[in-house]
Amino acid sequence: MKFNPVLPIAAAAVSIAMTTAVKPASAFTVYGGTGTVRPCSAVVSGADSCAGVYNGNDSLTDLTSKISTVPGLSAAWGTGWTNVGRVNDPSASGSTVNGFTVASIGQTGTWNIGGITIPSGKVLSSFIIALKAANDYAYYHFGSATPLSGSWSTANFLNNGGRQPDLSHATLYAQFDNAPNAVPEPFTIVGSTVALGVGAMMRKKQQKKEKSIG
Repeated sequence: MKFNPVLPIAAAAVSIAMTTAVKPASAFTVYGGTGTVRPCSAVVSGADSCAGVYNGNDSLTDLTSKISTVPGLSAAWGTGWTNVGRVNDPSASGSTVNGFTVASIGQTGTWNIGGITIPSGKVLSSFIIALKAANDYAYYHFGSATPLSGSWSTANFLNNGGRQPDLSHATLYAQFDNAPNAVPEPFTIVGSTVALGVGAMMRKKQQKKEKSIG
């Protein structure tokens, strides 16, 4: 089953096919807030915004806290995030956790969410990729279910020597919304209409029969 980028991603145990759609760089927004050590930037291709750079480590608890405290972030990113998986020390050929694949040659690499599984009755509405390098981390937000693959760089981060570090890990967070109700097939609609018509006709016959008996 191939993914149609025009429609939401839905159904259980279905892997997502790859697309190369990329959001325009002009739409990129930077968020910071308390604890920001330097501004993040568009170093993860396809992201529409970022939050950071911060010192420490990313986590679902930290992400939730940032969304609730950083000005503008709650309205932009929303709530209800899930930790899909974390890839530690990814290899050059690619390492995968829960369908999230990251490849690294140190300071640059690629990412791909084409293998993640969508829970039954849900659609993937948006996702976040967090990058961690040295003591720095930042969140990179994607406001839709695309793109499904791209590149990344640790250019936002610095180690204790003031140099660009290698990637330590990448984490995928996702928002899953309820899938819209399925639209009946034309045959189903016609069949329902016929059934309703037959039912109405039977009721009329029964009513006439009861009147004649009375």
